[in-house]
Amino acid sequence: MRHKANDPRVDGVGITPYQQGVANVAKFRFGAVIVMAVAAIAMVVVSLEIERLIDRQFQENVRAQAFDELVERREEVKVTTFGLFLTLQRLTLHVLGGNSHWASHFQRYAEKEISENDYLTAVIASPFSGFEAAYPPGADALLPAGQIDDLFEPHESDPEYLAGKLGILVGPVTATDGREIVLLRQRVVPHPLEPGDAAWGVTTVAVDVERFFSGVGLKELSEAFDVLILDETAAIEGNAVIYGNASLDWGSALSFAFEFPNGRWKFLAKPKSGWPEHSPDWLRNRVIMFAVTLLVVLILAYVLRLSESRYLAEARLNNAIRAMENGLAIFDSQGRLHKCNATFAGFYSGALDVIRPGASAREFAEAVARRGIVADAIGREEDWIAEHGAARRRSDSFICTDKMSNGRVLRVSDHRMEDGGMVCIRTDVTELEEAVSEAQAANLAKTQFINALSHELRTPLTVILGLAGIAKLTDRMPVVQALKKSLEETGASSTVREKVDEVIAHFSKLVIQQEKSGQHLLGLINEMLDFAKIESGTFVVECAETSVSEIVEPLETQLEIEVERKGLAFEVDCDNGTVYADAFRTRQILYNLIGNALKFTDKGKIVLSTERNDQYVMFHVRDTGTGIALDDVGRIFEAFRQVDSSVTRRRGGTGLGLAISRELASAQGGTISVDSELGVGSTFTLCLLATAPSSLEREGDTQGADRGQAA
Repeated sequence: MRHKANDPRVDGVGITPYQQGVANVAKFRFGAVIVMAVAAIAMVVVSLEIERLIDRQFQENVRAQAFDELVERREEVKVTTFGLFLTLQRLTLHVLGGNSHWASHFQRYAEKEISENDYLTAVIASPFSGFEAAYPPGADALLPAGQIDDLFEPHESDPEYLAGKLGILVGPVTATDGREIVLLRQRVVPHPLEPGDAAWGVTTVAVDVERFFSGVGLKELSEAFDVLILDETAAIEGNAVIYGNASLDWGSALSFAFEFPNGRWKFLAKPKSGWPEHSPDWLRNRVIMFAVTLLVVLILAYVLRLSESRYLAEARLNNAIRAMENGLAIFDSQGRLHKCNATFAGFYSGALDVIRPGASAREFAEAVARRGIVADAIGREEDWIAEHGAARRRSDSFICTDKMSNGRVLRVSDHRMEDGGMVCIRTDVTELEEAVSEAQAANLAKTQFINALSHELRTPLTVILGLAGIAKLTDRMPVVQALKKSLEETGASSTVREKVDEVIAHFSKLVIQQEKSGQHLLGLINEMLDFAKIESGTFVVECAETSVSEIVEPLETQLEIEVERKGLAFEVDCDNGTVYADAFRTRQILYNLIGNALKFTDKGKIVLSTERNDQYVMFHVRDTGTGIALDDVGRIFEAFRQVDSSVTRRRGGTGLGLAISRELASAQGGTISVDSELGVGSTFTLCLLATAPSSLEREGDTQGADRGQAA
């Protein structure tokens, strides 16, 4: 009968644990799919955002590079423009320094300036009264008539210009030869620092627009960029464009502005193909993003798969624990209850309040002891708790038997795991204990029966053997002698007397055969008695230091005739030393070993020899008999066991000789071993102590023998 707490296979709503497990797995997988889908969507969103940031960064980098390039060109234009204003001022100074020969003086310096500056097309000095001076000659004809004054008119009211301190830049205009030019003009005032001083005239410089912008790098820049330069101070609407095509869409263009005396230009630029929307590596980036997303999803799938496998493994473990016949509980490395099955809880039903996840092993042990659940702990609760705790700490495996107060008997088996946790198994062995007790009682009854039967058999058998010993001497009996004498006196014939002698001889032969059978039966009874004493633990040996020859010589005398009668050679090679043994029981062991050798050897020889070292004396019994198969060597020392049951019928024996010999050797602190080869022969070795052991060793041997008998 197995004790188990109520552990229904079906819960309150009709769902079995298996069905619940299948439902949980389905929920887990559905959740895993949702998680993977959300992760994939999140990775796609993140990838798109990263791509947008990369594109934005690339666009900003492109605009920054373009900005740097355009700033450099703008500064070049600005520097060159201010250089032209300086040239204009120098020419103005040459006009003032020329006195009456100003025209030739001006032309000479104008020639020098034009030769040093590729941008200059013409230089003209125009006094308010008198003739003009121009270089190259006729350069004044390049200026379109009627437009020049209109261009400069809006700026002529500027005080700085009127005082001759600053110049004016206007244009572009189309020269008479078709070229686009810009004009720089400055008033020539003899004393610019004296207010109200009358002006002499104006100096005008014409600059070729195409050569000017080519020199500052705008032509080269225009290969990659659309460039537009606007004059924000232009008075005439059509003349605002200095360079570039104003009809293009300039909404996304970079814009710069720089000022010069009495003027302001706006500088616009954008790539010819427009600003890039994506990085040039956008395809590679998308492939990388896709690969990373796929990798993350695969890793997540693998992690979820491992989680599912772990969940399934734990579910199977829980199902296995739940289905176990034995009670099982698992404590973690901190001594806290992790899980247990219903059987375990049922064994300790009086402590269900502490059989919960997280409860400590100490708390559980105290509840079990103090609530009287374990009968062995009643009256000694603290000692029981301390003993069990110390035993578990000392060893990784703790096994004992607890008698419960409800009459059940539990086998306690606690084993420590590698992580420091503990697996606790409880097995209800009540029926087993009862069966063992019954078996022990039956075995004791059997032993007592064998003892009684053996004694009852030995008494009449001894009488029979005694009478047989007398009866085999038939011719010496007074009655037989009187019969023979009477036959002689009556003159009986020789034939009658011979028949009488034959009857007497035949009777003696039958008595001798009867005596042999009786002796054999007595040997079997003695073996049974010895085996019964061994099983009951009443067998006693008395060991002492004994001469080897005292043990061997009687055997040699007793067995030599039997060995030779079978046609075998019997060799004895033993030393004259001593051995620590019971001489009678050692002789009994050797008699059994030699008797077995004689029984299973049909030709050859039997050898009895000794060998010794500092601690042991070895008796070797070697024969040239049938030998023993390797698979059967381990079974020959079992009681009532023979290699072949047919041997009992052919050669006799009960199968107790070797079993008794092994027990006799063990009782003397020795051993018996065998080395055999099938078809070649066997060597049995009896190993005994050479000298008496110390008292401590003798105590250990006695305890070992007691444990062997109990087993």
